Amino acid sequence: FVILCLPIEITTFPTCSAFSFISPLTTILHAEPSPPPPSSPSPSPPPPSSPPNPFPLDHLEFSSVFRDLDALHEAEEKRRLKSAPSRRRGASSASQTSSPDPKPSDESWLSILEALKEYKAKHGHLIIPRGHKLAKVCYTFPFWSAYLRDYPSRVDTLRSLSFVFSRLQPEWNVLVETLSVYLGLHGHVDVPPGYSVPLHDEAYGPASWGLNLGSTVSAIRSRGLYITNRPERILQLNNLGFIWDKAEHNFTLLLRACRAYKEVLGEGNRALRVPQKFKIPSNSPYWPSDLGGYPLGLKLTQVRQKSLYIKSNPRRLEQLIDLGVVHGNADLSWLSVIHASAIYSFLHDKTLDPPVGYKCVGPEYPSYIQGLPLGERLKDVRLRGRYLGKEGQGKKRREQLDALGFVWVKKRGRPSKSKSK
Repeated sequence: FVILCLPIEITTFPTCSAFSFISPLTTILHAEPSPPPPSSPSPSPPPPSSPPNPFPLDHLEFSSVFRDLDALHEAEEKRRLKSAPSRRRGASSASQTSSPDPKPSDESWLSILEALKEYKAKHGHLIIPRGHKLAKVCYTFPFWSAYLRDYPSRVDTLRSLSFVFSRLQPEWNVLVETLSVYLGLHGHVDVPPGYSVPLHDEAYGPASWGLNLGSTVSAIRSRGLYITNRPERILQLNNLGFIWDKAEHNFTLLLRACRAYKEVLGEGNRALRVPQKFKIPSNSPYWPSDLGGYPLGLKLTQVRQKSLYIKSNPRRLEQLIDLGVVHGNADLSWLSVIHASAIYSFLHDKTLDPPVGYKCVGPEYPSYIQGLPLGERLKDVRLRGRYLGKEGQGKKRREQLDALGFVWVKKRGRPSKSKSK
């Protein structure tokens, strides 16, 4: 048997080097390979001590973004190698050597660059909306990995076009950063549904400009966007004070506003009467600062008319009733009538028979029933059965009026005159 020993050439690839202002994870290949030596023997110039730096040292955006992108690239390479099929025994050395992924052609890069230039010429910037086709191509991690990572000159070209490099990081990172800025500006992350980050807003980073933050937050709350099977992201949102149950949060605000109104302007009344246009004052030491401008009157009107927050939720209705909020305009009006009737009966020896034109005016009546046309209200009760429509409730209200001395049947006709001879 003859054993042939074939020499195998082991090729070592040059390692990547890091720039002085970027972390070791930020690696970019040398700009160009050295040209072949000339035929005539001439001494070659000494190699430079460090690779050329195509980025300015004061451009802080690159260091953080490229660090994250390189970390993602390395993690992706590890996952790819780990999931690769195991090599079979007896395979040749050529088959064991994995061929690198094919690089995209220069034509595709030039076509993308031309599209970016056209967009910049038309709009004056490269803050491309996230749903735009061009944004789906160039503002992604695969675009960085395939077209920019190993080509510093291309990065320099895009920098001259004001390319938003921070948009290359994952959308989750952009979202958390944007929510953090919103929290610092507003004190909460209760983002309105239609809110979008304004373009060129210096409070936010360029990656956040144009982000429809309100719809994204709603999608997280309703569909679990970005957080499905990601408990660490849920923890991040909890640390920001994320509101998971919007309806419960809004109802809690209503309860707090009702309690504050009762403490400041309640005047000791059991029923909570709030004018429809009332809003909680801002910058007042007597009211909670985070409730400034809250439209309490409008919200309570919507509770009575549209069952806002309490529809199919008896627990919330009981909480409002305990605070003196009456569900329904008819119930609220009846409380005013019976309160005024009790005062009138007390002032007239337990007799409740006011004239039709009588109105509640005077210091004996509280402010919220001043001017109430009690005579007309009781006339409607007597003639049309107003406030007495419901069977069980009507019986109880009749008993209340009887206890106050209400005259159900008024005497008709003029008083008789004595006949004189």
